[in-house]
Amino acid sequence: MPATIGRVMAIHPAQTVLLKTDEIVTVRSATPEDADSILELARVTHEDGEGAVSEADEFTSNADVFRRKITAATNHERKLVLVAARDDVIVGYLQFEAGMRRRLAHQGEFGLWVRPEWRSRGIGRVLLAALIAWAPTVGVERIGLTVISTASRALGLYESLGFREEGRRVRQIKFAPDQYADQIHMVRFIETDAV
Repeated sequence: MPATIGRVMAIHPAQTVLLKTDEIVTVRSATPEDADSILELARVTHEDGEGAVSEADEFTSNADVFRRKITAATNHERKLVLVAARDDVIVGYLQFEAGMRRRLAHQGEFGLWVRPEWRSRGIGRVLLAALIAWAPTVGVERIGLTVISTASRALGLYESLGFREEGRRVRQIKFAPDQYADQIHMVRFIETDAV
């Protein structure tokens, strides 16, 4: 019998987390009121360019797009939008969406942005830990991501959390003449009781 996809809201309660740098951040579900701050975070991460596929001038999103994503996540059991905030400044963002068909609902992919000056402090780790802890509560068994092969810090983080390379698109990204990077797909399987 096929699994039923519920319509329970995907909300992550606010949690205060101590980073490896002894700084405190709050990890919580994003709210529509966060859209402007998330847009600003997206702009600075695209301007920085580390790990981004699109270049800064190609980033054309707006706050309404993020408001819609947040609203969609709060109204769907297997979508999640998390932020990490310090003193009301959003320093990290994670968006996860599971497959919309029943046969794909057990798996999904996420995107992750961390403000450049907050990288290497543990923001990505605490956001991913929240996603990994949440996943089995809604029957998500497989979490995937795509990362550029030159993003060594991101690759190290993902590998340390149990993600493994599943496939690679060789020379998928072109930075300049004769300057390429591979696009790597990684996955982590999650133990669930929903099977």
